[in-house]
Amino acid sequence: MAAKRRNFSPFLSILVLIVLNIFFYLPSLEYDFVWDDKDLYINAKNIPLNNPWGNLWEHFVPKKDKMFMPITYFFWSFISSIGGVVDGQFVPYPFHLFNLIVHIINSLLVFLLLKKLLNSNLPAVLGALFFSLNPVQIESVVWISEARGLLSALFGFSALLFFVSYKKNVFVHTSITSILIILSILSKPSGIVFSLLIILTDWFLQNKPKAVDLLKRNWFYLILVVPFVFVSFRGEATKIIEFEIPLAYRPIVWMNAIGFYIQKILVPVNLSPGYGITLAFLKRDILHLYPILIALAVLVLGIFVRFKKHYFYSLLFFVVAFLPVSNLVSFYYQYWSTVADRYVYISIFGFAFLFAYLVENHFKKLQYAFLIVLPIIYFILSRSEIVKWQNEYTLWNDCIEKYPKRIPQVYLGRGMALEAKNQIMSALDDYSESIELDSNFYFGYYNRGNVLFDLQKYDKAIADFTRTTQINPKFVNAYVNRGLCFLEIGNLDSAIWDFDKALQLDSTQVDVVLYLAEAWEKKDSLEKSTTNTIAKAVFYGYNKKRRDN
Repeated sequence: MAAKRRNFSPFLSILVLIVLNIFFYLPSLEYDFVWDDKDLYINAKNIPLNNPWGNLWEHFVPKKDKMFMPITYFFWSFISSIGGVVDGQFVPYPFHLFNLIVHIINSLLVFLLLKKLLNSNLPAVLGALFFSLNPVQIESVVWISEARGLLSALFGFSALLFFVSYKKNVFVHTSITSILIILSILSKPSGIVFSLLIILTDWFLQNKPKAVDLLKRNWFYLILVVPFVFVSFRGEATKIIEFEIPLAYRPIVWMNAIGFYIQKILVPVNLSPGYGITLAFLKRDILHLYPILIALAVLVLGIFVRFKKHYFYSLLFFVVAFLPVSNLVSFYYQYWSTVADRYVYISIFGFAFLFAYLVENHFKKLQYAFLIVLPIIYFILSRSEIVKWQNEYTLWNDCIEKYPKRIPQVYLGRGMALEAKNQIMSALDDYSESIELDSNFYFGYYNRGNVLFDLQKYDKAIADFTRTTQINPKFVNAYVNRGLCFLEIGNLDSAIWDFDKALQLDSTQVDVVLYLAEAWEKKDSLEKSTTNTIAKAVFYGYNKKRRDN
């Protein structure tokens, strides 16, 4: 066996990892932007088309209700400047390619880290394959928006690797490790976990370490992340409204998430970006709390295994790595689901480590069999999971087929995709379904109102826009579009009121000034219209539009 391990050289290990990752994820390079890609991130507001670097420094200033990830925006600006913008439009191919490259680098970092921790080459390769090819990783690799998580992992794993590899100079060791942790956090705030993972790894490497000694050696990494914790909460806190999970339920939801992720990592089937496992869903169907039993079983198993230190290192790494989104603290996505595949991108390293350890110490004769069988199994399982990320329709349709009638957001997403394909009546059905699932889901009312407006069913559209404003009184476009409905049916006073309200909420919308001008004109108040509104519109040089969605 020793000869076989020597024959499987580091060069061959790296080559296998690169080739298999390219082979697995190559189809994604042809996929479109989906989900939040363009709405929240890859758009002209964040990255100006004519000057991709123009707004970069703005992203280094923390803002309320916005994830603080300036390093990610740096790389997106770079991609945009070298081919990510064609004919005045963002194109997805370079962004997908970037995600794949970063994921490959991460798989190599995991290989090097496992090799350092276990001092064995082939098991480290197998662990890296477990990490990089597991179908649970598809969401992180194929979804362009999750470049943030990939970059955070890249810098975080680099910090871990440097921490365990370099010991010559304490100042250099601490400085470079700290810089890499900061870069991880600036890529995605959840990178704060790497300060804890470093302490955990230090514990693993020491012989019967004392907690006091661990803190003495690593206290600086804990202090380092404190400011970023406050920045992260500032970006999340004001978005957490009525769906915040009460404190009494959080341990239960946390344990359920642990068991759920263990199940999905070990049996990666029926994956989805919209599991819809919210607190309300769990209350309605307590049978879906069964993953708690899985979590407890895994914990109890640790009592009986002989390799306790390796077992609990892997388990603690897994749990700590997704701590910011573990449901012990509130975060915005809980409105969608308490679990998501991308949350365990880093956590999977824990199971990769345990798998590599078991192969090295208990299944040596099967190492080469694993090298063949594992990629084949993952390839078969991943084909149906990766293809759903082609476009908006395939993504949300897959969610609905697997987990129907759980959350309204997936019906909204499919409805918008259908509307873009001009399948208006099908879109209308999906928007209505989203409202049936959640009577306070104002996006459903708003989008259904837009369709009804296009169908010239103005009374029904007005009812939907009114309901939207009742749920979210600060939703500007609902007032604008309701005003347009009133304008069409000749209710000019109501139209003027809506346009005035929209401008009170957002005075930068010059199109609304035009609508207001038209309303005053139709009310035979041409003089007031001319002096107060038309002049403004002419000054700004805007063309008249009928709708702004």
